[in-house]
Amino acid sequence: MAIARFYVPHLLASGRVELDAAESKHAFGVLRVSVGDPVVVFDGRGNEAKGSVAIARRGIVAVEVQEPVASPRVPARSVHLLVALPKGDRQKLMVDMLTQLGVGAVTPLITHRGVAQPTEGALHRLERTVIEACKQCGRNLLMQIHPPKSLSDVAADSAAVGETARMFAHVDDHARPLATWLADQASSAAITAAIGPEGGFTPAEADALQNAGWQSISLGQRILRVETAAVAIAALTALPADSEP
Repeated sequence: MAIARFYVPHLLASGRVELDAAESKHAFGVLRVSVGDPVVVFDGRGNEAKGSVAIARRGIVAVEVQEPVASPRVPARSVHLLVALPKGDRQKLMVDMLTQLGVGAVTPLITHRGVAQPTEGALHRLERTVIEACKQCGRNLLMQIHPPKSLSDVAADSAAVGETARMFAHVDDHARPLATWLADQASSAAITAAIGPEGGFTPAEADALQNAGWQSISLGQRILRVETAAVAIAALTALPADSEP
């Protein structure tokens, strides 16, 4: 049976740490932990520590932890996705899978044809989804959920992105197959990818990205849902750069 993992953002040294209300509720009310049970805690900044449950009662769970060790468990390549969020539960599913695949950050992208508004409440729920996915998959460095950004701002700020390869999912006369484009990138090169809504980027939006140095790429002959496109790009960019610590 897998050892339970819990998120403790202020994990500084060995000793006793108390889980917050949400983690305590999950530990005691759902997992039914008992005093002495082995657990692992992680801080979301790349560190984890083994420990054992010291207090277990309704509302309060505390863990006696060993010295934390650095073990981020993320790919060597930095992958940042800018995504026009899909509707409803598909947002949560997408963020869960991107976290598991090792994506470094997601920025909700505001586009002309976008259908979901990235409200503050929605972003908070997605941050919680990241934590739950990290607990499940063993990742210790949280995937970042950045504030929403308009496509026009993304294009205007492209010069500030720095040394990163930039692409966007869009079928036009300039589009290259994703696998072909990736073959031209160094295995450790940072990658930033933009994924539009299911209606696609408008011609003006595509032109703005291309004029700012972004390469249009094709994901095949079929029209993919937003979350499918995001997961496909993550799998092909992040996983090949992943390895055992």
